[in-house]
Amino acid sequence: MGGPEDREPRTSGSEMRKRPRQERSRATVHSMLEAAIVLLEEHPLTDLSTTMLAGRAGVGIGTLYQYFPDRDTLLREAILAEAERGYGAMHEALLPHVDAGLLLFLREAARTILAPILRRRQYYRHLFGAIRLLHLQEEVAARRVHLRRLWREVLRRRLGGRPEALETWSRLSPRRWPPLPSWPRPRLRRTSSSS
Repeated sequence: MGGPEDREPRTSGSEMRKRPRQERSRATVHSMLEAAIVLLEEHPLTDLSTTMLAGRAGVGIGTLYQYFPDRDTLLREAILAEAERGYGAMHEALLPHVDAGLLLFLREAARTILAPILRRRQYYRHLFGAIRLLHLQEEVAARRVHLRRLWREVLRRRLGGRPEALETWSRLSPRRWPPLPSWPRPRLRRTSSSS
């Protein structure tokens, strides 16, 4: 029998039960979404519970269930909001480099995308795992609209609209990037016993 990592989460496909209307209720929902991201940094999806999420957000379990029917719906909303925020931040960071040379832009793009992943490896390992378990690859990939627009603008400016050049570079377009990599599992090192 498998451990907690082997359990498949329920995929509810549910939406939020109700959307917050007042400022105070928006702040409550925001705190629950932020708590989900913070807990995801510390724990894999399979270890999270609604009780943990409510406790970290500083709300009662009943308040959590007023807005979200289950844990997976809360995590889904939190992950999609985080993807939107992350891709928007990448767009803003890369915007000043649009007029730079194409190679400089690509170098900055790699640095902007990889730096947070390298800084917070465990968080991204848990995040990518949660995205895979909750089947959110396509929805997260759809949030790349900011990067797609920026990439088209860079190509338009740098390649001057030459059709053959645009066709070659469009193969590298974020539109054709795979949805999300599956994070490699760490390999256990075998120690050789020397006599």
